[in-house]
Amino acid sequence: MEFAVYKEQLMKTKQRLESVLQELYLLLLGGTIFGTGLNASSQYTDYALANLRELTGFPFKTNSVKAEGIASHNSLAYLSSVLKLLALTLLKMTNNI
Repeated sequence: MEFAVYKEQLMKTKQRLESVLQELYLLLLGGTIFGTGLNASSQYTDYALANLRELTGFPFKTNSVKAEGIASHNSLAYLSSVLKLLALTLLKMTNNI
């Protein structure tokens, strides 16, 4: 019974990690200091993303509202929260075992 609970907790945490990854793949590439793309080549973002995808193998894409990513660190806070949940889950499991 307990191991079924552990499995479920880990599966939910895995889903949360996969969800946060989708946000982390959104990059602010515009070719300017603020990443908006104002006064930069319209091809810069596509070229940079294609090269980053090729080099890393990660499915990076551009944030459709670049200013949102510049104005907040919500994705990093979300990642931090998910990692804390994973740590709590593992701590509870080890304490029970």
